[in-house]
Amino acid sequence: MTISLKNARGSGAIPMIPFTEDYQIDIPVLEKELEFICASHVGNICTPVMVSEFMTLSEEERRLLIRIPVEISDGKIPVIANAASTNIHIAVSYAQYAEKIGADAIISMAPWCGDSNKSGIITYFRTLASHTSLPVMIQNIGLPGVSLTVDEILELCASVPNISWVKQEVAPGPLSIDELNQRKTPNLEGIMSGFGGAYTPLDFANGATATIQACELCDVTQKVWNLFFEGKEREARKLHRQILPALQAELLYGTAFAKEIMVRRGIFKNTLMRNKSTYFSASSMHEINCLWDEIEPLLITKL
Repeated sequence: MTISLKNARGSGAIPMIPFTEDYQIDIPVLEKELEFICASHVGNICTPVMVSEFMTLSEEERRLLIRIPVEISDGKIPVIANAASTNIHIAVSYAQYAEKIGADAIISMAPWCGDSNKSGIITYFRTLASHTSLPVMIQNIGLPGVSLTVDEILELCASVPNISWVKQEVAPGPLSIDELNQRKTPNLEGIMSGFGGAYTPLDFANGATATIQACELCDVTQKVWNLFFEGKEREARKLHRQILPALQAELLYGTAFAKEIMVRRGIFKNTLMRNKSTYFSASSMHEINCLWDEIEPLLITKL
């Protein structure tokens, strides 16, 4: 039985992909990463998306990155499976596979190359949703020719019953969430945010129920959300301010930074990436060392 995304509140943890020295997926490390995520009692697991380097994965690897999280979470944490593809037929196959093995929802951005006109994008989401009974979340990213307007989102939600959630990532993040939330109808069940969790206080105030972000600090970011949910705004803001420089560093350095923190947490063995070098300059490494000294005392989950 699927878990409602209304219960997927707080930190939406994206697993990064650990690689062996020959750039194959390191499955034992991936399993350890997912055990860490589950032990952090996050709101949901979203996989495999941008931070997961999903565009570098084969179709078989992408299915692996859905199956293993579903198995390890074992029905305790909702899993949002990414179906995004430039090819609607492949996207449908990912969605149907995810539903078959027990995922709780589907997420997809619009096709990012080829025919990216608005009618093609609308048709893509309609077709994807028609081939699964799971809730479909629109990942509305701020790329030229790809992002949807509020009117277009609400029209999709009104006309396609299982398109009912949005990850709103159109800049300026919290303000675009507020704009969407102000217009929200019963057909749009909820909104989640991105931008690495840098704007969590505003995201919460503007109606988001979760932030989908890299998992390296998911135990702490979940605590921030929990404090907001408990009405402890001052404590939530204080903890968020304490980790904000690290969240900003992730926005600056990307997945490489997230993997570096996972190495320091004893979960990853390296920071290898398929799509780019992970070299840090001396000044960047000094900054990361300083940030680590600040955030290490705040970490909660130990493996």
